[in-house]
Amino acid sequence: MREYLEALTIVALLGTERRQLPAAPTGLGTLSQSSPEAELLTKAATVNLYQKAARMTETTVRLQQEVAVEDAKPAINRVAIAMLQQMVSGHYKGLLPEFLRLVAQSGQRLPHVILPQLLEMAHYDTSLRKAFLAVTTPRAIWLGHQNSAWRYVLAANNSPERFALGKLTERIAALREMRRQDPQQAREALIDTWKKDVAKDRAALIVALEVGLSLADEDFLEAALDDKSKLVRKEAADLLARLPNSAYVQRMIQRAVPLLNIQRGLLKRRVTVTLNLPASLDDAAPRDGIALENPPKGLGKKAWLFRQVLARTPLDVWKQHAEISKLLDACAEEDRGLLFTSWVTACDFNPNADDAWALLNYIPSVDAIPTLAPLLTPVQIDELAVTLLHRERMLTRAHVALLVMQAGVPQWGARLQKALAEAIKHSLARWENAWQARQVLETLAIYVPVEMLPQLRILKPAADDDKLVFPYMEFLSKVEFRQKMKESLLGR
Repeated sequence: MREYLEALTIVALLGTERRQLPAAPTGLGTLSQSSPEAELLTKAATVNLYQKAARMTETTVRLQQEVAVEDAKPAINRVAIAMLQQMVSGHYKGLLPEFLRLVAQSGQRLPHVILPQLLEMAHYDTSLRKAFLAVTTPRAIWLGHQNSAWRYVLAANNSPERFALGKLTERIAALREMRRQDPQQAREALIDTWKKDVAKDRAALIVALEVGLSLADEDFLEAALDDKSKLVRKEAADLLARLPNSAYVQRMIQRAVPLLNIQRGLLKRRVTVTLNLPASLDDAAPRDGIALENPPKGLGKKAWLFRQVLARTPLDVWKQHAEISKLLDACAEEDRGLLFTSWVTACDFNPNADDAWALLNYIPSVDAIPTLAPLLTPVQIDELAVTLLHRERMLTRAHVALLVMQAGVPQWGARLQKALAEAIKHSLARWENAWQARQVLETLAIYVPVEMLPQLRILKPAADDDKLVFPYMEFLSKVEFRQKMKESLLGR
């Protein structure tokens, strides 16, 4: 049929006056028309339709599929299944991660019938994967073999094979799982494929070494600093900066000490801190991941070099002179912001709850909260949030106390619950419209503990025609839904 269409194409190019129409293949039927031109067009359209509709018959060999291993865990009850189906359908979808965490906590499993939908959702929404993988069953793993888009569930199952044969996302997940089980074996597996992988894959895979990172990885990471790829060098440098006893960090300390001049007075009570912004750095700095050009917008080159070096220097180097807050106070006001942001990143490289606490109490910066709040203990989160709520009771979506509670893990003690309830009451009397209220309440509905419901119910606006009644009822409804989830899964 293809040859016939090519013959028709030649006729079309040369014209029906110069070339006769070829005979139609057997089975094509009678296609004669009033003119050669019309017959040409009809035959071409028909043949094209035949080609689209036709398919080659072939012999397929059905491979014997292994049957999924039965899971000994009991399935969640019908009430929980009904709630799960609502969330999968879009109602309160944002509560799915919490629901999955409760399933894992309960020691139960998800119903088999809903696994394909969850697998598909987690394929597109990677924020769901961690919670979903925590409740992955043998049936989900079996389904992962049937659909390439669902292979992310296979990482924890036969990780070495997934790392060797999977796609990049599978390999990263498999390598992380291997690092959890045996960091040395995982590193050796990465070394075996290192030279075969393209640069972007090397850069993505090396980040997995953050799981179980130790000085045993130092030699490999130091070698990666000489990689041809700038991305690989940067990731290797960032990992080495997380090893305070590494040779890399020692090199950073040598660069940093001249940049921050700390002097004590005669009575050793008064401290002065002076920033010595560098015009340039040593020739080896680029190998250690220091960018010499193209500083971020609004930051000069000298400040950019200073911030990069200080960020990769452990805060313990400076704390031997004085407390973090005293050092910041001793710094000139115009330089304090640069020193603070440098130390925030340094705390990210070498996490420490006390350092994060000192920095956030000094400046509860919106930009610093996502980095520092996750490092705080639940008790520290409670104390900081209470302080911030007492400082400003009017709630907005960007209220620093709400940002702290979202980024960290609160203990949700009685003082924090009371402070938040008072702030909600205060704000209900001052929000000007439903839109302002809904911005805050939609966020709170996901994070407040369900044990607060008795306190929250009495805060409902008294007047039924109040503009804030509907958003507040929506808020209560979502919290009540979460309470019902907890009761159905944990029995309390």
